[in-house]
Amino acid sequence: MTRLTLRGALRIGSRALLRASLLVGLLVVTAVMLLLVVSGKLVTVQSGSMSPLIRKGDAVFLKPVSPKQLRTGQIVTYDRAGRSGQLVTHRLIHITGSRLTVQGDALTSPDPPVPESAIVGRVAVIVPRLGVVINGIRTPPGLALVVYLPALYLIGGEIRRALRSSRRPNYRLNNG
Repeated sequence: MTRLTLRGALRIGSRALLRASLLVGLLVVTAVMLLLVVSGKLVTVQSGSMSPLIRKGDAVFLKPVSPKQLRTGQIVTYDRAGRSGQLVTHRLIHITGSRLTVQGDALTSPDPPVPESAIVGRVAVIVPRLGVVINGIRTPPGLALVVYLPALYLIGGEIRRALRSSRRPNYRLNNG
């Protein structure tokens, strides 16, 4: 009967943790890539202006939309003029010619009118808390956990496998 030591248990636990983080990272990347192919653009939500439907920390996948396809009640994302790439996701409440009125569900007053040309897309999919994961991955510790540690684990495994195979004698049978 083999006795498990503390060191052996820690080794097994660390391997399981690394494998789990690799699997989770792979699943998240696969899901995000699939949704990006289907919808077109991913935006992380930075405020609670659309609560309770869309909360801070959620992610929304946007579908491109032409001005003729816009309807009141849709949730759209637009590029806020004068705020260099700041995207806002709010509900379309009124259309007047080429000017749109949008408002966050949790807000009491609408935003200033938005030109049709500022619309980035219509919200197609809301993924709760995915924005937190994405924003976390963008930090150095998150990047280390999701990318660097699994990569080091895989590289280390290949090095161990190569060292083990180089220590084994290489016998060849001569059938001649």
